Amino acid sequence: MKTSYLQTTVVLLLSIFMSYCSPRQTPLIIDTDAGIDDFRALCLLFASPSLAIKAIITSDGNVDPCIGALKVRNLAISLHKDSLPIGFGEASLAKFPRWRKFAQSFSWGASSLYGGGFKKSLLLLETQCSTDTIPVTFVCLGPLTNIAAFINKLPDKKSHITKIVWFCDRNKKRSFNYYADSGSAQSVLSSGITVDIVNPCKGISLNALENLPGDLVNNVYASAFYGGLKRTRDKGHRPDAFDDFVSLYLNYPALFKQTPSINAPVRNFVFKGNSKTFCERMLNIFTLKLEP
Repeated sequence: MKTSYLQTTVVLLLSIFMSYCSPRQTPLIIDTDAGIDDFRALCLLFASPSLAIKAIITSDGNVDPCIGALKVRNLAISLHKDSLPIGFGEASLAKFPRWRKFAQSFSWGASSLYGGGFKKSLLLLETQCSTDTIPVTFVCLGPLTNIAAFINKLPDKKSHITKIVWFCDRNKKRSFNYYADSGSAQSVLSSGITVDIVNPCKGISLNALENLPGDLVNNVYASAFYGGLKRTRDKGHRPDAFDDFVSLYLNYPALFKQTPSINAPVRNFVFKGNSKTFCERMLNIFTLKLEP
């Protein structure tokens, strides 16, 4: 009896210890303009065990925000995330990017039979901040239109934002995510909120990720990701890394070097590795082999 009691006590203590030592997931709200690289980034973000996606909103950019919301829903359903809150932003672009038609034709998964039920982005953000008291990290994969409108309408909610992680070139004037809505970008960058700008790194190709590894055949995130790569190649485009950098940064920040910035608390980060390292670490995310 004493041995059994001791074993039970040890198991209980170990379970309590493990529960306290397990890494806490970082809550995210993702803002996407639904480009092809956004699709890949979302597959990686969904796959990461250290991240918890609370909601996704769409901004005007690569595609119309309403079409973007439908694409996000199709992906969420294919990844068994049917209950994920999804919101759509305002159609605000006066001039569309030249790749918009291609981006809108890109499939994000089997089309759902139900096409409605989305909230407007601002309403969804307000609801999320009212019902969930834990501060969140905003991940912005497109223009900063939604987050700027949210901050301007509800400035007292800035304390609900831990930081913003934004994919944008250091030379902002040549970055679509900046010049598509430069007014919103300037508003957010001067808001006093910490903004981590993840910069693109030329020459990072995803060509090494041609065939889905056998041990990932049953992994829904990897299957969706590799399916997206195949559709990109089938349309005659070379898959290079863009928004994918944000997913890697959130999982492996040590792989990025901080570069000087004159506007604190705005920080610039650049990937230090090469294509081989990039692809290897992405595969680690899918196989849940995350390093500290």
